Amino acid sequence: MARVSHLALRRRIDDEKSKITDKQFFTSGMWRGYLADMAEATGNKYKKPIKIELGWNDKVNSEIAYTDNQRIYINVGHPNITRLSSRQEKHQFGIGLLAHEIGHILFSDFEMLKRFGEALLDGIFYPAAPKASTDLEKEALDGFLTDVFEKKDNGIPNSFVTLPITT
Repeated sequence: MARVSHLALRRRIDDEKSKITDKQFFTSGMWRGYLADMAEATGNKYKKPIKIELGWNDKVNSEIAYTDNQRIYINVGHPNITRLSSRQEKHQFGIGLLAHEIGHILFSDFEMLKRFGEALLDGIFYPAAPKASTDLEKEALDGFLTDVFEKKDNGIPNSFVTLPITT
């Protein structure tokens, strides 16, 4: 991959009079390359290749960012980003999302999460069932189990099983 001129990118961020829209800027190869450079530098240190994908979905209920342990997706059109007033703030928010997702790739146990989700669909807590120590905790646990199994019975995908992990 061709290296991105970080200086040129900084100039574009700071250029308030730019004719380029935020959508064009934040979905550009230049900005993706900038994020990829950071991800690559971190991933190389841990021998973990990381790919970056950008999208633009301005729906409130859309995912803002997630990872599948190899690829990071950032929705730069998410309202939590677009509501910010300056391109610099949006840029910093995007870098924060990238850092968060890199943290998942480096430190989350995706195999354990997958086993947990699969076991839960079979009605089993993995590695062990939680112990409710109060009536309120018991009520919350029962409500959780009811919700999970009603979704399963209705054919609705269970969020514990449908990786990638979302943030």
